[in-house]
Amino acid sequence: MIETIIAALITGGAAVIAAKIAKTDTRSKGSGTAPAPSLKMSLGKYIALFVVGAVAGALLIYMVAQAVDKVSLTHGYKVPVGTIIAYMGKEEPDGWLFCDGKPVGREYKELRKMVGPTTPDLRGRFLRGLDQSGTNVLSEKGRQLGSLQEDDFKKHSHSVMQWNGGDGNRSGHQDALYAGIKSKTGEEGGDETRPKNVAVNFIIKY
Repeated sequence: MIETIIAALITGGAAVIAAKIAKTDTRSKGSGTAPAPSLKMSLGKYIALFVVGAVAGALLIYMVAQAVDKVSLTHGYKVPVGTIIAYMGKEEPDGWLFCDGKPVGREYKELRKMVGPTTPDLRGRFLRGLDQSGTNVLSEKGRQLGSLQEDDFKKHSHSVMQWNGGDGNRSGHQDALYAGIKSKTGEEGGDETRPKNVAVNFIIKY
């Protein structure tokens, strides 16, 4: 926006200066007997010329910016707003915010339209490709972009041997099963089910 205004002021001023130079050059070409043509311009005409030049400059800088954006996107240099990547830094780089659930500034209008008033809170979480149609995972059908899933594991069952006693070789657990008493094994494992992983900061482009 600032660049467009500056370009408009420059081109508008250039148009006025060019008109003044043209007027001066035309007058200087007059001979001793034939007066040079007059290029008298009122203040209003100068203002009109400035406005026309400013508008032309603004349009030009806009078209150039659009062309640059198109070329950059085509060649992969421009990162779209809302892109999330893994980042090993501890400080937010320019143009990016941490995905830690903190407020998104109102100046980042395009990002706010995508994610709402806060960044996605990806601390301790993995990313998963959206399968809204349920093509690959039926249970994912109808899921919304950016929605959160809590811990879960696929439903399953186990076969249990039934003992009818009499052989004297049953364990205490087997006796409990035979008697119809609920029992459980000792606990093993940690606080969650997870694959091997490396800790990173997720950041999102604004």
